[in-house]
Amino acid sequence: VCQAWARAGDVVHAASLLQEALDARAEVNANTFSAVSGCSLKLGRPEEAECCLRCMQQDGLQVPLRGLGGAEAVASAWAQRGNQARAAAVRALAKDCKDMSTARLGPRSRGGKHL
Repeated sequence: VCQAWARAGDVVHAASLLQEALDARAEVNANTFSAVSGCSLKLGRPEEAECCLRCMQQDGLQVPLRGLGGAEAVASAWAQRGNQARAAAVRALAKDCKDMSTARLGPRSRGGKHL
């Protein structure tokens, strides 16, 4: 459901449902985080997109480098705004996850307050 709201362009509902799922300790996969991140980018909100990636990393999921809501897309948004340092930090999220032996590609039931 969260991904459907994100695809519809309603980042407020998508982020709210994502947070509810995390609070309920439901399984949330990387695709859900990426969908919310991508929706945030489409609406010109790189801060929110970056927050999704950081939450994904915090939950032990692998941050994707490529794709609509991936680290490279978020980094490009920051670079377009002239913030090269923040762009580099976002790219490092994907690299850091690849280097972590605990990074997961699949669902995780961690929950908690993130967004």
